[in-house]
Amino acid sequence: MDPFKILLVNHIVAGTIAFIVAPVALIVKKGSASHRLWGKVFFYSMLIVAITAVIMAPCTTIFS
Repeated sequence: MDPFKILLVNHIVAGTIAFIVAPVALIVKKGSASHRLWGKVFFYSMLIVAITAVIMAPCTTIFS
């Protein structure tokens, strides 16, 4: 598997996790331990999405 596909898989998985976890973080009581936990999971998932997007973006213009 080439590096681009590895980044793409990580991007998709992290985005899916963020998409699923976001409503959970919004539903639980603000300030609770579970709110902080799910908020951190969401934050780091979105961080992975952003980093992989920045790395992959120049590659898509090269290969297209």
